[in-house]
Formats: sequence, C-alpha cells, structure tokens
Amino acid sequence: MVCVKSDVQCTRLHSYETNDLEAMWLLCRETRMPRCLSHILIGAVYHPPNANHHTMLTYIIDCLDQLSKDHPNLGITLLGDFNRLPEATLKSFPLRQVVKTSTRGSAILDKIFTNMFDWYSSPITLAAVGKSDHFPVLMSASDKQHKKTGSDVVVYRRLCDNNRKTLLAHAFRQYNWSTLYRMDSCDDMLTHFYEVATEFVDYYLPKCPFKRHTSDKPWVNDKFRQLIRCRQYAYQTGDVVKYRRLRNAVQRLARQLRSRYYTRNVEQLRSSDPHKWWQNVKRFIGNKSSTHHPLSALANSDYSGDFQRLAADINNTFANISSDLTPLNNSYLQKLHEEDYNADFIIDPHEVHQKLTQIKVHKSAGPDAIPNWVLKEMAPFIAEPICAIFNASIRQGHVPFFWKQANVAPVPKIKIPKDLHSDLRPISLTPTLAKILESFVGHWMLDKIYDQIDSQQFGAVRGRSTTHALTSMLHLWSEALDRGDSVRVLFVDIYKSI
Repeated sequence: MVCVKSDVQCTRLHSYETNDLEAMWLLCRETRMPRCLSHILIGAVYHPPNANHHTMLTYIIDCLDQLSKDHPNLGITLLGDFNRLPEATLKSFPLRQVVKTSTRGSAILDKIFTNMFDWYSSPITLAAVGKSDHFPVLMSASDKQHKKTGSDVVVYRRLCDNNRKTLLAHAFRQYNWSTLYRMDSCDDMLTHFYEVATEFVDYYLPKCPFKRHTSDKPWVNDKFRQLIRCRQYAYQTGDVVKYRRLRNAVQRLARQLRSRYYTRNVEQLRSSDPHKWWQNVKRFIGNKSSTHHPLSALANSDYSGDFQRLAADINNTFANISSDLTPLNNSYLQKLHEEDYNADFIIDPHEVHQKLTQIKVHKSAGPDAIPNWVLKEMAPFIAEPICAIFNASIRQGHVPFFWKQANVAPVPKIKIPKDLHSDLRPISLTPTLAKILESFVGHWMLDKIYDQIDSQQFGAVRGRSTTHALTSMLHLWSEALDRGDSVRVLFVDIYKSI
C-alpha cells in the first residue's frame, strides 16, 4: 500500500503491474517542476526472501527502461522490502541505495534506490510501529540550493545545406583538371588535388561556431533549438497565441526526437551490447556523463598530470613497434619493366566512382580532413582526377607520402590502463583515398595468389569467415572423436598486437 497526499498530482500506472509480482508504480508531476526533472516515479516493491531474483530484476529494469523512454529526465525513487535481492543491477541503471542503517535486526532489508539523492537528506530510521520488527525509514527533502550544472561550449561545424552542396558540386564540375593531368609526380598531383578540394570545401562549406551546452540531451538537434528560441521570444514579447502554438510544436517535436533516438541508438543494444546500452540509457535519462579521461590515471601516476609528456611517450612507444623491421628495398622497382604495367593494372574512372559511392559517411576522415560524405556525393566530378593519381602512383611504384600518414589514437585494452607497452592499442585512421587505392592493389594481389592459399586459411580471404573456421574446427574434432582418438587444443593469445 502507498499513501499519497490528496493535493499531490499522482497517477497509478496499472499497466505496469503484474499479478505474479508485488509491485506498484506511481507517476507524479507538479505544475512547476525543476528543469532537470520532468516527472517523479515512485516504485513500491516487496520481494519475498525465497522469490526468484532474476524475474524481479528483469521486471524492474523493463519498467524503468520503458518509463525512462516515455519520460526523459525522470526522477526515480524505488523503495520497499527487497530482502536478499542483489543490488548491482539496480545500481547500474544507475540508482543509488541511500539507506545506510539497519531496518530489521542488524540487516538492511528496507531500501531506497534513487537518482535524486541530491534533492533529499540522508534517510533516518524511526522507532518500530506497533509489533512490527521492521523500522520505518524517513527520507525528507533537502533545503540546500541546487546550482545549474553544465556550461556553455562552442563547437565548430561545417554548413552543409542543400544549396551549398549544389554550389560545391557545380564548382567541382566546372574546374579544369588539365594542370593535374600534366604533372609527372603523383605527390604533386595529390598535393594539387587536396589544395583544390580543400579550397572549395572551405569556401562553400565554411566552418562556423555553434553554441552548445554540456547538459544538452543527446537527441536535441538544431531544429529543436531554433524552435525553443522562437517560443521564448514569443513569450517575452507577450504574443500568447504564437507562444502556445510554438509550445505545442516543441512538445510534439521533443516526443518524436526522443522516440527516434531511443529506437535508433538504445533499444537494440540491450540484447547485443549491454555495456553500451547502459551508457546510452544514462545519457537518455539525463544523468551526467563522465568527463574522466581514460588515460588520466596513467598521466597522474607516472607524469604528474602532464598529458604532453604522456603523449610524447605514447608516440615513441607506438613508433618503436616496427622499428626492428627492415625497410623495403627500392632497388626492386628498377627490375620492373614497362611491359609489367599491362592493362590488368590500370584503374578506370568508373571503378573509382563505384568505390567512392560505397564510402561509409559516418566514419571519420583521415589526416586530409576531407569529409567522407564530400568524397561520396562529389564522386561524379572528382572520380577522374583521383583515378589519374591512382594510376600514376601504380605506374611509378610510389605511394604519396601524405597517404602514409595516419591519425593514431591510443585505445585502452583495459578499463584503467597502467602501462604504455601492454595496456594501449594503436588504432590508425588513414586517409580514405589511401584505403581505396589499397583495396585495388589488394584485390590484384589476392587474385594472383588465391590458388596458392591454404584451404584451411579463413582470414583475409573472400567468401570465408570465422564461421567457416569454427565449422571446420568442430568437424575435425568430431572426426577424431568418432575414430576414438583424443583431441588436444592449444589456444594462443598474441601478447603484442600491431
């Protein structure tokens, strides 16, 4: 039973209740709520001592998940007699268990899980009522001031509306690439291409500053921000009719954006990647995202917080990984003759165009800083000069120096890295055009050696995958067991990955 004051606007959520479990859900919303809270959810739960923990936890998480989706910035208070129900799952939602004193004998059975602990004082236990062996728990509202969290930040983003894209496409289509075609060196050709492309992109799609707030929800976009500004202006100027119309439009758009974000980024992760699901749920319901840098522990322990020295040592460590490898001997190129460059090793513009249209635009650009969506959408106008650079590079047996560069990110192998040599993995982001040229050369090489590849090799071979490797392995084990032989397996983990 839950008792609520008669003047509190509260709704009982019957649709979330079930006959198999003892739980009740109440949703409260006052006329004026703090900006950081849209609703307050009260969940009253009784979990018998010998009941199934998994069933209760799954039920609670499902209810909290759905209610958080329907009401972002939801304040949650989950209370009741939980007995031996494990707390880890509820704390990960994230909720905090705030009852610290025993409520029955020397045990804490009556608990309160909440994400509004800053708004309430620490709970206290009172004298038992009547013959009850449970002590009542009182949690009162706190009178301390709540400061506005977050700060304004300025981010730079390219303007890329349809009109600007059309002007950019027109500029690429009208440009005369004859200067590039007359160059002898593929390095000069690439430099000229990047100069032209960068000039056009910066002119037609300039980077402009945009004001953001660190506490903005992940589903908020520019259209929503503009609508909020218009609504506030109508309110300040006293235009009541326009204000109400814009207020309703803001509410409709907010519901659409929240639902779209949850469906696209959160809903499917629970079964595939629980860790990412928790992270997105925390952002979605308005919890503060951690600003803790993954390498801060390493910087503080070994470098006194100096990230510059840490970055220098990381660069040296990654560079030394391949320092013992002998550089390729360019004298081998002198043994190649003109007849070695036959029609099989000439790339056609339509092949480059096809590769450009298959670029995944959500991936980051490399050191050239040319957005991938520019390469993809401008493919009809830039395929020919890029094709000329590819053919010059193959004909000269030389990869342009710029395409050998990469943005290297140190990704921790463990949650808190402690050693540069064993706990960090270098992830290289190379230029997109270099990857496309590499795909052409790799395809040619694989065609030449495909017949010589072992039939039991499943990596880096077209039409084969880890599924085939597992099937083959299980088949060999089963055959050995059928013959009465034994099976011995040795698993090897490469200590240093490159």
